[in-house]
Amino acid sequence: MSRRKTKKIRFMTGFAILMIIFSICFAFPTIIEGINVGRNWQSYTQIDQVITSDSYSVIKFDLEPSNRVSAEISAYDAIFVHDDPVQVIFAILSEGEFSDWYDAGENAPNIINSTHFYENAEIKLENIGVDLDRDYYFIFYNTNAFTIRVDLTLTIIPWGHIIATSIVGFGFAICFLGLLTKIGFTGYFVLSHNEKPKVLTVQSQGKTEAILQPEKDENFCISCGAPITKKDGRYCPSCGSST
Repeated sequence: MSRRKTKKIRFMTGFAILMIIFSICFAFPTIIEGINVGRNWQSYTQIDQVITSDSYSVIKFDLEPSNRVSAEISAYDAIFVHDDPVQVIFAILSEGEFSDWYDAGENAPNIINSTHFYENAEIKLENIGVDLDRDYYFIFYNTNAFTIRVDLTLTIIPWGHIIATSIVGFGFAICFLGLLTKIGFTGYFVLSHNEKPKVLTVQSQGKTEAILQPEKDENFCISCGAPITKKDGRYCPSCGSST
C-alpha cells in the first residue's frame, strides 16, 4: 500500500494571532468611544417658547472643549401673529459668568459678560466651541417691549469622541481585514491543493488492481504500484518492470 504525503496548513500562524490580539485591543476602545458619542450627542428642540418683555429663558448644558454647538433661533411677536422675525439676544455664559450676571441683577447679557453673544432676529450658528469643561448656560433674552415666542433647534456634537472613534475604529478595521485576508488566502490554498487522487487500474500477474494515482512528488511502478526510489534505478524492485 502506498503512503501519500500530506501537507498540514496552519490557520493560526504568528501573523493571524497578532491580528487577533490587535483587533481585540482596538475593539474595546472603539466600542467605548462609540458609546460616548451616543451619550454626549445632544439635540434640543423648542417651539413657541413664550418670553415676556425684559425676561429670559435659560437652558443648562454640560460642555467639553471638543464639543461643537450648532443652533437655529427665530423669534416672533407673540401677540400679533405674523411671520416677520423680531430681535432676540442669545448668549452662552459659563458657570462663573452666569453667577456674576445673576448677582448683578439679571439684566440683558452683553458681549463683555458672555462667552458667546449674538443679537439678531434670526440667528444661525455652526460649530461654535467653548474653552473649558464645565456647565454652560444658554440664555434667550427678550429686550422688546412686547412678549415674543422663540423657536429653537440646538445640536451639541461631541467631535472629540467622534475623532477618537474614527482613529481606533480604523485600526480595528485594518487588523480585522488583515485577519480575514490571511484566513481567505489560507482557505484558498487548502482548497486548491486538496485534489482527490485519481484511481488507476494496473495489471499484476494476471490480476487487475485499482490503486491511487501518485502525487507529483512520489514515484511508483506503473505495473504493480510499488514505490520506487532513485536507488532502484530504471527497474521496479518488486516486479522488475521498466520504469
